[in-house]
Amino acid sequence: MFKKRGKKPPKKFKKPKGATWIFFSYSTKDIKEFRIKQLAKVLEEFNEFDQVLTWEEKTTDSIIEYKDYYIKNANALVLFCSKNSKISEAVQNEWQSAESTGIPIIPVFKNVNSVPALLRARIGVNFTKNPLSNTIDKLHENLLQNIVK
Repeated sequence: MFKKRGKKPPKKFKKPKGATWIFFSYSTKDIKEFRIKQLAKVLEEFNEFDQVLTWEEKTTDSIIEYKDYYIKNANALVLFCSKNSKISEAVQNEWQSAESTGIPIIPVFKNVNSVPALLRARIGVNFTKNPLSNTIDKLHENLLQNIVK
């Protein structure tokens, strides 16, 4: 299930008017490597973002319905690029869906070769753990420049 850190997602797929949603697309194998939960939590502390949507594997809800709704209603998609995400059909479907609907995509990567070829021309964020604040600052800035209101 997609969820906002610390809050329940809206019932019945309803986005509040004027809300800003950021969709995180990543391979579940990369959660620790990219510090997905920590990044989501920190980004939500910024006033500009209402929800950072991440996937939780334990759900009885339809993943297809959730993804369809949340991607279409996201203001931006943050794509965590790795060798795992390159072979993940779910991740491929997510960024391609965002691309086809005009949602800004911001690649986050450790190696630029893990970014899909069609997205390499976009300004992305080179992920660094030490200090993680550099990644957070660059991602925040990039989101503010590219977000669709």
